[in-house]
Amino acid sequence: MKIIRSILLGLLIFLPTINCFAQTNNKLSWDDINNGQWNEEFEEVWIPSSFDNTSQGSIVYKAKSDTPRPLIVSLHTWSGNYKQEDRLARLIVDYDYNYIHPDFRGANNNPKACGSNYVIADLEDAIEYAISNMNVDRDEVHIVGTSGGGYATLIAYMNIKYPAKSFSAWVPLSNLEAWYWESVGRKQKYAQDILICTDSKDILNVEEARKRSPYFQKYPELLRKDAKLSIFTGIHDGYTGSVPITQSVDMYNKLVKETVPADQQNLVSDADKLQLIVNRCYPLKETGRSIGDRKVHYEKQNGNISLTIFEGGHEQIVNQVIPLMPIDKKYEPVYKKILNLGDSNSSFEYSWPQLLTQKSLQLKVRNYGIPGNTVGYDNLGQKRLNTLANIDSLLTLVERETVALDYVIISLGTNDCKAIFDKRQNEAKKNFDKLIKKIKTSPLTMGSKIIVLSIPPADISKINEKYYGIDHRIVALNDYYKKQIVSNKNIIFLDTYSLLLPNIASYTEDGIHLNEKAQQLITDELLKIL
Repeated sequence: MKIIRSILLGLLIFLPTINCFAQTNNKLSWDDINNGQWNEEFEEVWIPSSFDNTSQGSIVYKAKSDTPRPLIVSLHTWSGNYKQEDRLARLIVDYDYNYIHPDFRGANNNPKACGSNYVIADLEDAIEYAISNMNVDRDEVHIVGTSGGGYATLIAYMNIKYPAKSFSAWVPLSNLEAWYWESVGRKQKYAQDILICTDSKDILNVEEARKRSPYFQKYPELLRKDAKLSIFTGIHDGYTGSVPITQSVDMYNKLVKETVPADQQNLVSDADKLQLIVNRCYPLKETGRSIGDRKVHYEKQNGNISLTIFEGGHEQIVNQVIPLMPIDKKYEPVYKKILNLGDSNSSFEYSWPQLLTQKSLQLKVRNYGIPGNTVGYDNLGQKRLNTLANIDSLLTLVERETVALDYVIISLGTNDCKAIFDKRQNEAKKNFDKLIKKIKTSPLTMGSKIIVLSIPPADISKINEKYYGIDHRIVALNDYYKKQIVSNKNIIFLDTYSLLLPNIASYTEDGIHLNEKAQQLITDELLKIL
């Protein structure tokens, strides 16, 4: 064991040296000091300090519901303040949760900031303000922060009196003394910030640095007996980011030792820590878990305290933050369930089905956007590219996952207009009618609204021979779609053709496949409907 500790110590000393060359940029993406573009649903308020009678600003959102809703207290990063962009904010409106993004003495570059008694009072004042001025379920208060905000989350966990239900610290620092030297090694401005915050001269005031470090503070067991603390860190942080994973691991171990001193099983061992730092993975055992699309390399839990090391760097996995909080299921948003039947233009990572779910958590899209897909032809001799031939089995498959769909979107037709099908356009119209009938009579979709996206325009100056003459066929088929739909109240026609045609040259590189700008326009139009 002594040998392992010696190796580990040597590695931790060497690690900052590696990053002296790899990471010298002081303006990291999760410590961006630029003010956010807050929309009209958020408002700025000023909260009197119970500590020194000054006023601290906050950005708030008040839930629209008539019944009490959870409160999310989201804490700004090391160099930011309450006006800083908070990527979590756009999800708050979808969930209709109460929200406060408070200032607590601004950036950590002055002695009143950085885990001081002023900060602790400001955090408690922010919670008290939200509870007094919003319709808050007092048992559902959740505190979250990333990077320096993760540090503030740990400060709150160790110090505030309010019995918050959960604390989520993403890529946090916990030990200012250690982080000072790690920042010196990386040549980052944070080292100078720490000197200023701790009233140091040229030499670090170790006593003051420890006083402001959650790692050296006493665990308030009685205050936190029912609270959940979740620490998340990206496996590559410290190499590609500003806070090594040891800041999270050591904090977790400290708390486990103070809650259950004799239980070694739930600690991160020195050997495991060495594996994680050296390999940037954990080859000894697979967790089999993920956070969204990110692999979980390693996890430990002791009661209500957990550590999760995920595939990533110095970051928060924004869309997963709220789902990972222990919020009562009765507060989960009501989802609109959507099925898309489409071709390659809905299959890319930047296509509208993906953009829809990024823009609104209230939309869940089951996407069958398949390159080469048609309404009713065995394109390229492949039956799998014939939606009409596969619709029954497809709906049966979807039925295993949900009892009903709110919307079915049809975004097909481009491949039905290929030159090879020029003489079969009347058949294409009949295939469309058959597909609509199938969807309207299926038990899964008979009550669903149908949205038909028109076939988008082609840039004929760029297309290859298999699409020759496609512009005339697109216009004719779109006209047919529209006529069939006008009299049907349960079908919506979205005219993407007219939307994109004036600037089609800038929306496609090959004449057929739409780029991200075009996909964004389609997404915005769909959001108006959905």
